[in-house]
Amino acid sequence: MSRTTRLAFAISLLLLLVAGFVLTRTAAFNNPPTAHAASAGETPRIQLPPSTVTVYADLDPNKDQDPYASLTKATGWINSQPLSAKDLKGKVVLIDFWTFACANCRNTLPYIKAWDKKYRDKGLVIIGVHTPELETERDPANVNKAVHNYGIEYPIAIDANNTIWDAFNNQYWPALYFFDAKGVLQHEHFGEGDYQQSEKWIEKMLKENNQGS
Repeated sequence: MSRTTRLAFAISLLLLLVAGFVLTRTAAFNNPPTAHAASAGETPRIQLPPSTVTVYADLDPNKDQDPYASLTKATGWINSQPLSAKDLKGKVVLIDFWTFACANCRNTLPYIKAWDKKYRDKGLVIIGVHTPELETERDPANVNKAVHNYGIEYPIAIDANNTIWDAFNNQYWPALYFFDAKGVLQHEHFGEGDYQQSEKWIEKMLKENNQGS
């Protein structure tokens, strides 16, 4: 192989490597992640896999599979007395896993607060489950301050020991679980976005509940 041929080959290879790098960076820019994923050590931002959450049977406060049973393990409550399955029976319930230092969580709050104001009197109960990621988020005083600063008025369950998180097999902040009045999981969403679709699920479940009552 002549010197000229080797030089041409090296230039072609370099161009291919540069093109590959540009395509990879462009794909990453055009497909940003929208949720935190929990893991050991540093929490990466990742694309979300298909959901594997359990769909529960009719609400029964005496059974372990009751999706609300773990709420009794909350280490504290803000804006509410402790809530249990008995309190939520016959209610459409949205459970939102969040933590106050998570930017994605903060971006969802305006929508969740709006749903609370719009649908609370129609039978929707929103519970924000605050499961910490950072050590500073484990301090209930810091959680209480954040709830006040963010203007959150719906009940907040403090999940300092990750007990509720584990019971739901949850992996993401934010994670929204939508239960109908029978305690059956009807819809879930991880990360930001799809707010109109989520609100349609709220309206659908409330309508069905009001028709059945």
